[in-house]
Amino acid sequence: MAALLALAVALPAGLTVAAPTAGADSAPVDPSLPATVTTDVLPTTQINGVAWDQVIVGNTVYVAGSFSSARPAGAAAGTNETTRRNLLAYNLTTGALVTTWAPTLNAQARTIGASADGSTIYVGGDFSQANGTARGRIAAFDAATGALRPFVANANSNVNDLTVSGSTVYAVGSFTVVNNQARARAVAVDATSGALRPWNPSADRELRAVVAPAGTGKVVVGGHLSLLNGVDTKGMGAVDATTGSLLPWPVNQVLVNYGNDAAIWSLSTNGTQVFGTGMTYLVNGVDTGNFEATFAASAATGELQWVNGCRGDHYDAFPVGDVLYSVSHAHDCGMVGGHPQTEPWTFQMANASTTYRSPDGATNTYERFAGQPASKLLHWLPNLSLGSVTGQYQAGWTVEGSGRYVVLGGEFPRVNGIAQAGLVRFAT
Repeated sequence: MAALLALAVALPAGLTVAAPTAGADSAPVDPSLPATVTTDVLPTTQINGVAWDQVIVGNTVYVAGSFSSARPAGAAAGTNETTRRNLLAYNLTTGALVTTWAPTLNAQARTIGASADGSTIYVGGDFSQANGTARGRIAAFDAATGALRPFVANANSNVNDLTVSGSTVYAVGSFTVVNNQARARAVAVDATSGALRPWNPSADRELRAVVAPAGTGKVVVGGHLSLLNGVDTKGMGAVDATTGSLLPWPVNQVLVNYGNDAAIWSLSTNGTQVFGTGMTYLVNGVDTGNFEATFAASAATGELQWVNGCRGDHYDAFPVGDVLYSVSHAHDCGMVGGHPQTEPWTFQMANASTTYRSPDGATNTYERFAGQPASKLLHWLPNLSLGSVTGQYQAGWTVEGSGRYVVLGGEFPRVNGIAQAGLVRFAT
């Protein structure tokens, strides 16, 4: 999950933000639609900053961000605080802080992932020290104790996202050197030692997302790029997981987001599909992106399966069964049957849709993707309050799920009017 992009994703100044009513269709009457989790707020550990990314391993949620303390659900800010330096873990079932896992970073973490066996937690971000030891923006920790692993992959600038595939960790960001060797914003390292793999694709601009769908032999990257391996590849592209050579990814001919003020912001997968989110920001009347919402592409071919052309930047999306949950500041989803543009503007900060095309064959009815197939928006509408931690006045930045739970993270101070800062759980 990519973190802070200064001001480019801030809400337009002077807008009145109206709060929608929370609700969920956790038992849909239409048998063709999947059930969502409810919007009932489950008591969850809170933080005094922002959560950028999460990963669930078994019954533990590991959180990466920019914060210095955690407190129990229901505790007011400044009370019952426990020190946590940009990383923490909490129990998925109870929401309680895990007291035995407390590694430290000297600057924010932007992304977090886990080894396939769940024994190692990998973190990327802006830090130069982990547990007081030199680590250049990538580190690995024991998932049970928080002890630092002997894994060294020092990058010379921020790491925005990483994914673990077998014995390899793929990472992307704005770096140009890793372990004293040139790497143009994408790198693959040994998951045990951190030693560089030969894999060496190049992007001309900062990357914000990476995913490696199992069994496809490919890695998909996204961000602000306009060139991948020197080829015109605006916003996202696919490369061979071993050689780094460019592979077809035709969805990038439909969804075009690149440049300083537009990007493919996140990528996730359920194995057969790749899901993504985007942001674009109009600067001096110039817009270099056409996509702000969610899409699905075939993991095997890269062909577009559906796109929801909602207006309003989307920051993360994650599939749980047949439901794709997302966090955003969507303000116009009328083109796919959701809430239309209003005056004053209203925002829905978390959404859900089917992972597949709408069963009724619906398409986008207006705006840039008119006629393109859409997924079906589902009635899952938690009410997240805007936060002020980052100065961007957003709410959710990260969403993950496992089993009967969906967890959100970000900078929101309240959920459905209940004080619940930065982290929250929902369940079936």
